[in-house]
Amino acid sequence: MTTLAGLSHNGVHAIAADSAAFVGDIVSTRRRRKVHLIYGGSAVFCSCGPSRASMLVEELETPDEGRPKLEHIPSDFTRRLASAIRKDGWNAEQNGPGTKSWGFAGILITSAGLSVIGSDFNVQTLQDGEPSGLGTGGEVARGAMEAMLGLDRGYTALEIVQSAVRVAARCDVFTAGDMLVAARGDKRVDPDEWIEL
Repeated sequence: MTTLAGLSHNGVHAIAADSAAFVGDIVSTRRRRKVHLIYGGSAVFCSCGPSRASMLVEELETPDEGRPKLEHIPSDFTRRLASAIRKDGWNAEQNGPGTKSWGFAGILITSAGLSVIGSDFNVQTLQDGEPSGLGTGGEVARGAMEAMLGLDRGYTALEIVQSAVRVAARCDVFTAGDMLVAARGDKRVDPDEWIEL
């Protein structure tokens, strides 16, 4: 119940996420941090799914020594996250009998690129100009990004992902709160400032 938007465009890898958290259909908070600095700030992860999984991301410690090379961060992070979720006792079956999905997904950016981590912990690296939208408003966000890219008006990656989450908030009742954005690549933006949807 959220919207994540991710895009690599002209050397910048950007993500944006709303901040509402729900218990059933009720907003429990309007400022849940879904965008996390990891690996000492060399990467940023944005998540959707159960709140507990997002909290586990915050709890993952990255050792200062032995950090993986940038190109290995997606697989290393995914392995460590899957291990933490399993160790925490989370079970895919909690999402319903016969369920194979963990109900959790996210977008990871480094200065080397953008990757989508699926609920089965598979990692997909996206190409420049290939948008990703996740969560209940994800399809709307992806469509908005594709439309803005098609207009060819010189929009930056950050402008596109922010606009995509705003469009999703107009169409999806579960996309709400404020927004956090981050970028890596030719431009570095840390998720420090809440932006009004």
